[in-house]
Amino acid sequence: MAASSVDLPAPTAASAPDVRGIHQLRRQLEDWLSSRGINQWSAGQLSENSIRNQVASDLWRVAKTDDGEIIGAFRIQDQDPSFWPENPADSVFLHALMVDRSWAGCGLGTHLVEFASHEAREAGAQWLRLDCAAENKQLRSYYRRLGFQKVRDQDVDGLFTVTLMRKAL
Repeated sequence: MAASSVDLPAPTAASAPDVRGIHQLRRQLEDWLSSRGINQWSAGQLSENSIRNQVASDLWRVAKTDDGEIIGAFRIQDQDPSFWPENPADSVFLHALMVDRSWAGCGLGTHLVEFASHEAREAGAQWLRLDCAAENKQLRSYYRRLGFQKVRDQDVDGLFTVTLMRKAL
């Protein structure tokens, strides 16, 4: 387990060799969420091939240990028509924030969000936006502590509800 005093690795753009590690981290977290009864991500919902295409489009950022193990990742996009159909041009969208469970509690998630915020500001955005499962109260609370505010809840095809949030940059 990582100690809170450890230096956190700076995220970098993911490359083709990172695809498998991103997918493995995602599967780890899908199983972890499921074991806690949280309907955030379904098992196998994000395929390795989808990740490969997204990496090729420069959407993923990864944080790695010195030996190259991916311990955190997220996707950053300039639009999100599925959840933000109004597509605010003043925004960047954060997706799939992931932290290896063995690194939970050391500030890596906050570090990744801060990096995404910096990248969004550099792109000229005024807002960093995201969505999360409305039923995941712990995650919504975490994002509020990081400065995100609820915009609205949105039903997704009658299957589940997401909370849309934004943070001023």
